[in-house]
Amino acid sequence: MTKQTRQLTASRTAKVWLCVSIVCAASLIVFSVKSCAFVNSDQSLRIGTRAPDFQLTDLDGDEVVLSEIVARTEYVLIEFWASWCGPCVAKIPDLKTVYTQYNNGLLEVISIAREATALDWTKATKKYDLPWINLAELGEYRGEVGEAYGLVGLPLNYLVRQDGTIIAKDISIDTLKTVLSNQPNSQEGSRH
Repeated sequence: MTKQTRQLTASRTAKVWLCVSIVCAASLIVFSVKSCAFVNSDQSLRIGTRAPDFQLTDLDGDEVVLSEIVARTEYVLIEFWASWCGPCVAKIPDLKTVYTQYNNGLLEVISIAREATALDWTKATKKYDLPWINLAELGEYRGEVGEAYGLVGLPLNYLVRQDGTIIAKDISIDTLKTVLSNQPNSQEGSRH
C-alpha cells in the first residue's frame, strides 16, 4: 500500500468516524430531550398538587369524568395498567381485596388500561374481572391522560383525596390499606 493510498484510507476512515460520531451525538441529544420531556411532564404531579382532570369512555360507552368521581368519594386511586404488564396483573387480586373492603364511599379505583385495541381492553377487563371503573387509552402508549400524568412506565398510580389533591404516587397495596384503615369511617377502623 502506498503512502498516498494509506493517507486516502485514513482520511476516509476519519470521515466515517466523524459521521458516526455526529449521528450518535444527535441521537443522544434527541433521546435526552425526549427523556426530559417525560421527566418535566411528571414534575407538576408531585404530592400536594391537584390531579389533572380527565374524561374517558368506559366499556359501556359512558363518559367518566375524574372530578365527578373525586367529588363523591374520599379517595380515588388512579391506576395505569396493561394486560401485558406482569407487575400490573400481579397487583389485581390484592387491589380487589382492598377495593371490596373499602368501596363504601371511602375508595374508588379508576384503572386506565394501556392496550393496543378495544378488543384487547375488553378481553383483559373480562379476564381479570375488574370490579371498579375501567377506562382506557388505546393504541399509542402515551395518550392525553398518560401525558398529563407523566406516564413513562407501568404500573403507575396516584392516590387522590376528595379535594383533588394528590397524596401519594406509586402507593403500594399495603400502604393503601394503612391509609384507608386509619380513616374514621373505614370498615376496619370502626372495628377497633
